[in-house]
Amino acid sequence: MLFVHGTPDWNLGSRHPIKAFSATHRGVAVVHPGFWISDKPADADCMVAAHTRRLQGLIDKLDLKDLTLVVTDFGGGIGLQHALERPCNVKHVVLYNTWMWDLMPDKRFARPARIMNSWLGRFLLSAHGFTVNMMMPNAYGDKSRLTPRIHAHDKNALPDASSRAANFACVQEMANAGPFWNAQWEQVDRSRNMRVLSCWGMKDGFLPNDLLPWWKQAFPDAAVSAFPHPGKSCKGKRTRSWWPRCGRSSPGSTTSHQAHVGCQVSRTPMCMIHGPHMWS
Repeated sequence: MLFVHGTPDWNLGSRHPIKAFSATHRGVAVVHPGFWISDKPADADCMVAAHTRRLQGLIDKLDLKDLTLVVTDFGGGIGLQHALERPCNVKHVVLYNTWMWDLMPDKRFARPARIMNSWLGRFLLSAHGFTVNMMMPNAYGDKSRLTPRIHAHDKNALPDASSRAANFACVQEMANAGPFWNAQWEQVDRSRNMRVLSCWGMKDGFLPNDLLPWWKQAFPDAAVSAFPHPGKSCKGKRTRSWWPRCGRSSPGSTTSHQAHVGCQVSRTPMCMIHGPHMWS
């Protein structure tokens, strides 16, 4: 299972499903370069297309086969590119509160995107940590699930403006990556033969529920699990009980306990990968 995060998430958000599937699957959770505890080179290209290319290179480098792609938020377009280019290597797809089309025709996204691409957006995101301080709490339908301890862990990973550059670049892509996402959406039929599970936290403060029908249209045979209380955090501990349903929708497993150079391997078959040394 390959977990691909967006923002303000990172691979820590995949710890519960990885544990839930540890008996049958090897879990690989990446951190995009520039995010959280990953290295943050000043010259890193943090556009969505660049993250996509690096992820493809990582899949090749680790020789990952028969994938179950688990994608959320910006990770949808980043991770699903592999499914579009190499559909024979992807058996199952799990979608969490994500998209893969231009959001700018929708004023609910266009207006905030214009602000985020202005001097005010740079000030809020870089100087005041808007992503982790405001966006992250809004991803939780039940704010109590984001405990001060967990939130502090996220805040400490992005203590200053320089460490937040990748998050700022990612948010700017909301307005800039529309052509890239539209090109992907035009090819979505290439993924029609995959087994898809669409999971939607109904209290996501960023992605409204009326985006879910887009995925239903693209994958009419997909299983759908809508969660009334969680937001984008529906991967979290509170909803572990639905993972057996995900397992039935995505039964394939490729268990492997091998470690790879440059990976930190836990007791369960999980691999946490941080850039850029594994992304070159």
